[in-house]
Amino acid sequence: MSRYGSNKKTNQVIEFGGFTVIDGKNYRHALHDIGKGILCVEPTELNEHPEEIEWSSDFICPYCGHEDPDAFELSDLGETECSACGSELEYEREYTVEYNIKPIKCAPVTKA
Repeated sequence: MSRYGSNKKTNQVIEFGGFTVIDGKNYRHALHDIGKGILCVEPTELNEHPEEIEWSSDFICPYCGHEDPDAFELSDLGETECSACGSELEYEREYTVEYNIKPIKCAPVTKA
């Protein structure tokens, strides 16, 4: 056990990007040092077969649940990769207009 957590060794070739399941727990790939053969992972949610997220006010990856705070930089329609897990996503941005109305003064009222 290292001071950063447990170490797991494998002879499997693991491509950087995506998910790894270790002892039934889900992790996303966070850092890879090819020279030293090290893959660092972080705990995450994993939904391999998610439903479409319809009209959320936040840009949330349906695979790992990551909320992307930089999604405002994307165009209004397109495809992108989740910045946390690398899953491919298709998105569409919709704009809504809302009004906040404050009363100032009522028009004259004539009572007959």
